[in-house]
Amino acid sequence: QELDMSASFECASLGELHLVLESMRGRTHFESKEHTKCCIVLDSPCKTREEMQWVADNFIVGEHDRQSSPDTHAQSSSRALCRHHVSRLFINIDNMEEYQDWKQLFAQCQLPRDTPNSPSITFGFRINPQIRSGQIQSTSTCHSTTKFGVPLHEYEQELLSAYKESPWIHGIHLHVGSQGCGIELFLEAQQKLLGFISKLVRNLKWIDIGGGFPISYETDELPRFESLVKAMDEKFFNSKYQLITEYGRSIVTKAAIAVAPVQYVKRATSNKLIIITELGADCFLREAYCPNDWNHRFSIWDCETDTMHECSSFDDTDHQIAFDIAGPLCFSGDLVGRSQSANTLDSIVRHRHILVIHDAGGYTQAMYSRYNSRRMPACYLVTKNGEIETILRAETLSESIQCWTHSQR
Repeated sequence: QELDMSASFECASLGELHLVLESMRGRTHFESKEHTKCCIVLDSPCKTREEMQWVADNFIVGEHDRQSSPDTHAQSSSRALCRHHVSRLFINIDNMEEYQDWKQLFAQCQLPRDTPNSPSITFGFRINPQIRSGQIQSTSTCHSTTKFGVPLHEYEQELLSAYKESPWIHGIHLHVGSQGCGIELFLEAQQKLLGFISKLVRNLKWIDIGGGFPISYETDELPRFESLVKAMDEKFFNSKYQLITEYGRSIVTKAAIAVAPVQYVKRATSNKLIIITELGADCFLREAYCPNDWNHRFSIWDCETDTMHECSSFDDTDHQIAFDIAGPLCFSGDLVGRSQSANTLDSIVRHRHILVIHDAGGYTQAMYSRYNSRRMPACYLVTKNGEIETILRAETLSESIQCWTHSQR
């Protein structure tokens, strides 16, 4: 459905880029409609030479360069897929050594110094403004020692020289982090970015301001991008720049819930239960390993009365019975919820009640862990008409163990 709306995609690896291309394969009606082509941003901070060569082969190298090395069927098919379905590939160069690798690759392809920026591909630097961290250190990407981007304080002169000597670099990228990064942090980074742009000797064509817009995991409130737009410097909306954003997680997170039956209930103490479900740290890695930073809302559905009960943090002043929500994995920290309670339940949580985890559309199956070889669960779509469609079937046992049986791949 996203593809039918001509959506664009930010990819953190060549694998994600191929996933987008494979999703388009077979949609023949796309090939005859120019507006159905998508834009892709490739953001990986660790592009290997093999991956860079793939990009060059599919988006840069001309026919005259391929005559001496005929394409295989797979190469021809891949290039055709890119040509039919990708209108522009934006490459964010993460560091100065990667920049040198691209220059070397272009020299090997015997391309003139101004032609790597072909109509289907464009390059820019990802810079790190080196200001401060957001509320969550592990997902903040603009403090002084983050692994992402070219550190602006350390490499400003090198960056200015690179933009001057390489006319094929037409853009710039900035990303402050993911969750825990308020508008104030973005505005600080924005001013650093604009200050650097003012020092360039030529104009840029595009600015990628990244994503990371915070959402509420405590309420049903949807993200309000109007507040960010109002606060942004008007220079970003100058018609000479193409403005790119990467607000994927903040858009999709509230579009999904995760559900699983309560398999077992244990009484740990007189007022503490442990409920065990199939949803654990395999689907909710950050919630298990960083419980102080990542918290979800939970509900319990009583199938017998067809009633949904919202959970809340345990308050022992109300003499409630609290429960931890434990997953199926073999380590004690496999907890997706701690000290929850549902005081509207007529009785304690019990076998075959249904656990509902809200705001599960981001950082769940995309981060799925293979620990203990648990099978990846199914994913369903609820249509506007209330119909349920399977968009990703549950993994079979055979498919799960193929991860470890290399000889059978």
